[in-house]
Amino acid sequence: MAVPRAQINEVDQTYRAAYMDLATRAMRDALAAWTAVTLAELYRTPAAAWWQLVSTMTSHRFAFRNLAIARYRLLRALELGRTVALPSEKATSVKLADLWRQFYRSADQPGRPIPRGGRKTIPIDKTVWDRWRPDKMERTLAASYFSRGPARLKRKVERWEKQGKARIVDGELQVSKEAGPEANRVKNAIIRSSAANAARIAQDGARDATAEAIERDKKVKRWFRITDGDPCYWCAMLASQGAYYKSKRTAHRREDGHAYHDNCNCDVRPSWIDDGHPLANIPAAERRWVDLWQRFDKERKDTPSLTWRKWFNNQLRKAR
Repeated sequence: MAVPRAQINEVDQTYRAAYMDLATRAMRDALAAWTAVTLAELYRTPAAAWWQLVSTMTSHRFAFRNLAIARYRLLRALELGRTVALPSEKATSVKLADLWRQFYRSADQPGRPIPRGGRKTIPIDKTVWDRWRPDKMERTLAASYFSRGPARLKRKVERWEKQGKARIVDGELQVSKEAGPEANRVKNAIIRSSAANAARIAQDGARDATAEAIERDKKVKRWFRITDGDPCYWCAMLASQGAYYKSKRTAHRREDGHAYHDNCNCDVRPSWIDDGHPLANIPAAERRWVDLWQRFDKERKDTPSLTWRKWFNNQLRKAR
């Protein structure tokens, strides 16, 4: 079948814009939830702040998941001529126009005109997703909340107590005037770290949905690492390699084994077409990293000690 490249580009661009909008909102709400907590409240591990964070981030994670699923179903229909069912869906076919409408709704753009070919009937294969599990989200956030927040603060407080800069009176944290500036720095660092981690967990709603589908969908041929346009050196390197094959987790893992780092807005874009070369039909937005890597590869032949991290960061500084 002829692949509608213009429509595929439309999906890619709309998805990235919607993804980044969700990421911005998730970080904003995570920061708001943490900023509202005082240092003393953080030490007491406040239940109210915890449940506010859980509720907010669960909602964001669900929106990310819905966006990724709608993108996956539509892209599969455009590239393969077949899509996959939603969890618990019984239908055996769907109109392409309905897949577009579901995608635009998930991208918070309802009412957008449907591209040509919407009347086409798309067969539906079995689902590749489990049902939504908010309890899993709560467990993940709980571990993050306590390790990044109260547990980290209590380690600091133990040091302050030994130095006579803080004490615990009836379970309440009291910090001396001398330790005040350091306490504020500690609180701000905890807020930034905890908010970034909570936002990452929300974004994992999209990433996990895509990873789950790639692992179970035998029709997937390859996938690309997709950045936010301003990646760290490591994510840029992953994106610069083009398509990934075989190992189902390759495009999801960093060198240390973690899927994504805090403040990372990368994602993975699956493809059901094998164009015969890793760089064939790479998403246009990622071509920049391919070009940079090829330039680096040439320069390091003359300078063996040159590292990608140093070279990449120098290039970014020059561009700014």
